[in-house]
Amino acid sequence: MGVRVVGHDQMHIIEAVLEKLLKIAKARALLLGKLGMGGNWMPSRNYPAIVALIDEYPQLSQRAKVLVVAILRVGRKSRVQIGLGAQEATKDAIGAAIADSVALKIVGPSRHQDIVQVFGAGAGANGWRPDRLHPAQGEDPADAGKVYIMGAGSTDPLIHKVIAMGEDEAKQRAAERAAVGRP
Repeated sequence: MGVRVVGHDQMHIIEAVLEKLLKIAKARALLLGKLGMGGNWMPSRNYPAIVALIDEYPQLSQRAKVLVVAILRVGRKSRVQIGLGAQEATKDAIGAAIADSVALKIVGPSRHQDIVQVFGAGAGANGWRPDRLHPAQGEDPADAGKVYIMGAGSTDPLIHKVIAMGEDEAKQRAAERAAVGRP
């Protein structure tokens, strides 16, 4: 959709985009059979997946949060998906409806209670320990921040490194991937 909205004074635009995404998700669910896709939307060049990225989720209006939850409930099979970013992962900050329904969870340097909130009771005993995660410290590209990822096939507490990438390199990589048909 190519929409970028910043600021609380633009909340009406954010809500309108979320309303449109919810309508698309619901409509796609009705089209699955007609398009021969079976039970889930099969993304392609003609029928792409849609991903909305929302940073600072707790700052959304109540209406926008209700729309996000509705999209999460119906959007997965329609490949209308939401990526949420928040500084805090507590159920108080992001809401129990969100915390319990997120399919892919990525947590950076955090507190023990954040690990429990995101990965569940007993997470620490299962190896999800925040004391093993350290943020990147400087401008050196080899200085990687560390995160845990749960979902997308990963259920073990493996540490993943995240290295910052400049805008020019990101554009180059995106163009290379697009040239060979990759997202």
